[in-house]
Amino acid sequence: MGEAYSKTYDAIGLTKVVDPMTTLVAEKIIELAERGLRDPAAMCRAAMIELESNSRLRPSNGTRS
Repeated sequence: MGEAYSKTYDAIGLTKVVDPMTTLVAEKIIELAERGLRDPAAMCRAAMIELESNSRLRPSNGTRS
């Protein structure tokens, strides 16, 4: 889960350690693990897809607004 979290965090372009998005990413990775995903790359892809559909994330060239 840690690797998936790091990959997703980097893909979104988060730079702050204390950021509401870090919590959202962590919660999403945990949720995906609870659903049975184990591969970090697959978890990252699934998290990105689900987070992009979330109105709190506004993707812009792989970074948040």
